[in-house]
Amino acid sequence: MITWMQKNNKWLIITVWISTISFVGAGFLGWGSYNYSNSSNSVASINGGDVSFEEFQLEYNNIYSRYKEILGDKFNDKMAKEFNIRKIAYDNTIQKNILLQYANSLGLNTLDDEIIKSLIDTEYFQENGTFSKSKYIEVLSNNRRKPFEYENILKKDILLRKIQDILNIKPTNVEIENFSNLIFLKDKIYIKILNSSNNEVSAKNEDVKKFWEDNQNVYMSDKSYKLKILKIKVPSTIPSNKEINTYFNENNYEFVKKDGKLKSKKEAREDIIKAINIRKTKRIAFKKYLKIKKNQEKIKNEELIYENELDFTDDIITKLKNLDNGKVLKPFLNKNKFFVIRLINKYEPKVLDYKMIKSSVKKDYELKLKRADIKDQAIKEFDNFKGKYIGYVSTDSYDKIIGLDNNEARTFLSQLFKVQAKKGYIQINEDKIVLYNIIDSKLGIYDSNNTNMVKNRLIQLENNILMNNLIDKLSKEYKIESKLNIEE
Repeated sequence: MITWMQKNNKWLIITVWISTISFVGAGFLGWGSYNYSNSSNSVASINGGDVSFEEFQLEYNNIYSRYKEILGDKFNDKMAKEFNIRKIAYDNTIQKNILLQYANSLGLNTLDDEIIKSLIDTEYFQENGTFSKSKYIEVLSNNRRKPFEYENILKKDILLRKIQDILNIKPTNVEIENFSNLIFLKDKIYIKILNSSNNEVSAKNEDVKKFWEDNQNVYMSDKSYKLKILKIKVPSTIPSNKEINTYFNENNYEFVKKDGKLKSKKEAREDIIKAINIRKTKRIAFKKYLKIKKNQEKIKNEELIYENELDFTDDIITKLKNLDNGKVLKPFLNKNKFFVIRLINKYEPKVLDYKMIKSSVKKDYELKLKRADIKDQAIKEFDNFKGKYIGYVSTDSYDKIIGLDNNEARTFLSQLFKVQAKKGYIQINEDKIVLYNIIDSKLGIYDSNNTNMVKNRLIQLENNILMNNLIDKLSKEYKIESKLNIEE
């Protein structure tokens, strides 16, 4: 699943962009903040109008949460960088603001009644099925947002939906039937799967070393940091009832259930105990920090840590990168411990010694040879290959392609129904190529049971095309200046 998502990021950009138009108003609910430092209050300007950094950050959080929903605990900050959701969020933010300017040029606006209706219909703000103003204020307060800020987001969301409605196309029954026939188009095929892992190669020592010499920039050590680290564990001490009562009375707004309602003191007891212990430990950590900073106390523990081994949040890693040698980071909480860190030195990446990594280089070189071999093999064989008879397949016949997993089969079948040649090969990835021979094709048979699915897919396809064409056209007409480095 993850591999397929990485290879089909373009598809995900479109999907996420469409979904966040509808949910931008609720994106802050329960997902926390994934912050990137920014010296400016805006990430770009469009025709002289600023696009706020807050909009970009909210978009980032929306997309992060959607990937988290799909992948669960597998998804983390490192994977967010691999998917480059920072760029997706930036592109989405720019696209939305382009559409908002276009909506203004058409004279479209959002009426107060429309905002009120949307608020009334939002279940987060309801009690017993009815809108509650106090609940509305409470939920926004718990998420550190003021009503006018949320309503401004909602206003833009409604305006974006109006643009969508203008472009919304309703396909005819004939179009649905014809599209259904294309979707379920079938090819009768023979295939042969070439896999690099099946090839035997022999690499000469001089060739391996030459490969290393030509690719030394790949075989570099990570940047490393010599650090003095003080760790102070947060205890699980049970405070007095007086402490618990006082903390809850002063900070009851911190303890919120999933539905946005405040927890009772009994429901929040464990959270209160944890919060009190964190606060006490934080005070201890700051006293230590001030002494260490003034060289009144020293940290004994010293470690050399590579950048890829730094088990901290992106925000802390960024601060560490920007820290001068000899300086001390302010205490921060990480996995139930407070850390006080003094940076001793930074070491830039350097080329790894060939003797130490020779076996790894040899594996990489042999893999390169194997991949080149299957490409040569495919070119030589595709004219006269004798493959395995599969029968008729359509774009959803994943279980018929033995030797490919579902994602690989999906890639093969989607490409198969795009090719013009009756015989050829399709490269699935660097390690697999499928030779194919189409001996017959036929249109799918329209099935009324699939009408809704086909209709929705056709509407999405047509609306995507119209929306993307509109954005491309407006992007050329509007003056867009970026103020943010979007590279991960």
